[in-house]
Amino acid sequence: MPSKNALKIYSEGGFYHLYNRGVAKNRIFIGEEDYRTFLSYLKEYLSPFVPPTAEEISKSGYIYIRKNYQQQIELVAFVLLPNHFHLLVKQNESRSIEGFMRSLLTRYSRYFNRHHDRVGHLLQDVYKGILIDNENYFWWLSRYLHRNPIELLHKNEPLASYPYSSYPTYLGFKKTDWIVTKYLLDQIKNYRSFIENSNEDEPEDLKTYTLE
Repeated sequence: MPSKNALKIYSEGGFYHLYNRGVAKNRIFIGEEDYRTFLSYLKEYLSPFVPPTAEEISKSGYIYIRKNYQQQIELVAFVLLPNHFHLLVKQNESRSIEGFMRSLLTRYSRYFNRHHDRVGHLLQDVYKGILIDNENYFWWLSRYLHRNPIELLHKNEPLASYPYSSYPTYLGFKKTDWIVTKYLLDQIKNYRSFIENSNEDEPEDLKTYTLE
């Protein structure tokens, strides 16, 4: 039986919540290098393609050109936690999520197994994906993602200090060209207040968008 929330609906121009966690809830990020490696892959896939120079080709004799999804996928928000991740993306071309996630997760799994001297599946089943067709849920999902690290922080440590999230970019503390903030910042006047100070209850149906 297919896993609940396995991606079934592909909509050109649609916004999606993509997520997965380690098999048996094991960690998929153990040290800082793991987080940085995953983020470097995101940056490479979502930044404008830069072809190799003639000098680089001459030195190596052959350069493998990886796929690039900069025109196909826009990353709106993300958070990486020790045993799972969440991505909020906009799909500009139908079914481009398939290629993007396959490239990202296959490459990271190979890195992780090699780096930590392990074999076997790293992630639990296929990644999950939900088409977001409600603006209210779109806003609240970004809040859910950006508040996810709260339990990992020390007392009085600001939420924006968590380094493996898009939240510092939204506050202007970091410049990350491959994160597209306009879809949220153009609609929410005080984004920091919305994330950190809102007393409104999250929609009951938001649990649909969380890990099982």
